Amino acid sequence: MRKHDTDEQMLGDLFATARQEPAEASAAFMASVLADADAVQAGFVRETQATAEGFSLRTIWANLGGWPAVGGLVTATAVGVWLGLTPLTGMSDTVANYLYGSSDSGLSGLNADYAWLDTMGDA
Repeated sequence: MRKHDTDEQMLGDLFATARQEPAEASAAFMASVLADADAVQAGFVRETQATAEGFSLRTIWANLGGWPAVGGLVTATAVGVWLGLTPLTGMSDTVANYLYGSSDSGLSGLNADYAWLDTMGDA
């Protein structure tokens, strides 16, 4: 027999033995675990999302993550508006056609540069 066959047989025997003797936790251990879980869960305070008047600005602010998260959202919004409204002057024609579209295929600027590819394969 090969070594891995004997190893697999040995593992199979060990698993069979383990299945015959089910391991159960003692009642004292389970009571201790459940008591710890109750203590941890009691520490969580469930905040209500809506107040009697509806959503408050403070609740929305807290759900967004406070100043750091709102600062990131404001920055991303400002950059998006800036990029959307500002014409990009250093952009090549190919990138401009890709981003803003064109009436032709969008790669018309490449036609002159790669015209020699049409002659390949001609004998």
